Amino acid sequence: MIENGKCENWSPNETIKEQIDALHAFALARINWRKTHAVTFIDRPDYRFELSEDNDVVAIHIDPRRIANRMVEESMITANICAGRVLSEHFGFGVFNTHAGFNAEKIEDLVTLMNENGADVTAESVATLEGFSALRRWLNSLETSYLDNRIRKFQAYSLIQNTPAEHYAMGLDVYATWTSPIRKYGDMINHRLLKAIITGQEPSQKPDEAVGDELAGHRKHHRMAERDVADWLYVRLLKDAVEQKTEFKAEIFDINRAGMRVRLLENGAMAFIPGSLIVDNKERVECNGDMGIISVDGNKEFQLGDEIQVVLTSVKEPTRSIVGKPTREFAVVAEKAE
Repeated sequence: MIENGKCENWSPNETIKEQIDALHAFALARINWRKTHAVTFIDRPDYRFELSEDNDVVAIHIDPRRIANRMVEESMITANICAGRVLSEHFGFGVFNTHAGFNAEKIEDLVTLMNENGADVTAESVATLEGFSALRRWLNSLETSYLDNRIRKFQAYSLIQNTPAEHYAMGLDVYATWTSPIRKYGDMINHRLLKAIITGQEPSQKPDEAVGDELAGHRKHHRMAERDVADWLYVRLLKDAVEQKTEFKAEIFDINRAGMRVRLLENGAMAFIPGSLIVDNKERVECNGDMGIISVDGNKEFQLGDEIQVVLTSVKEPTRSIVGKPTREFAVVAEKAE
């Protein structure tokens, strides 16, 4: 209704419309504030599997992020900021999501890379929350995601801890989740602490230093399980794509000395393209993971963030592996006459 100006199947009463309009205005204001003062990320669609009764993949649906998603997201983020600040002020403890920015030992290399590519930063500036956020906003303004992909190896990992600290990746001074609809354990701890504040009671539970490691470990295992299931579903979906020689548009998100990893934009599947499949003679190919580029015959042909056309060459269900190659052909460079 908000995006199209009308809704054929539903017409809200005036009270509901007023609330939705207020929430919409709130979300737009918060989005603008985070774009100019904190950190935002490029929206990517969600991929949703449709399965048959026999667990065969019928289709993968692309769900773009709409204003309804943003309205809920901004409300949750704001609520989590408020919870973090309240817990910090009243108890000085809770379950906090934190991120320390860049690894201290990699900052000098990061500064060199950024300044060589048009940024104007110092080691001192990017070590601060404000400087980190400003750099992230500058990266978002660039036409390509090449540098954005490259700086990932310079960043620290996000952590969960029981004392408040900044969340550099979001550009926030504090962040404590308690809004999860799946009732995460860390959120439930924060629920109890917030309830103690509201009722004026002493907290019934104080998280110790081990809570972060415990929650991070479970989150890691959940993500691994989710990835394994998705990989299995993808190979079942794409098992006929090799024979059919289906072409896919893909984005390069990782380059290492063996080749590159791409994401198929049509369905979200990950595929590996080894250097040996870029051209017939692998001696012509140089894969530079540090620079995030792949050269053929000494000429840069691919870099992180590029969108390319690929075809799949191998889909193996036992190993859940998907291998492909670019559709682009490369002419052999003639040797110079002596």
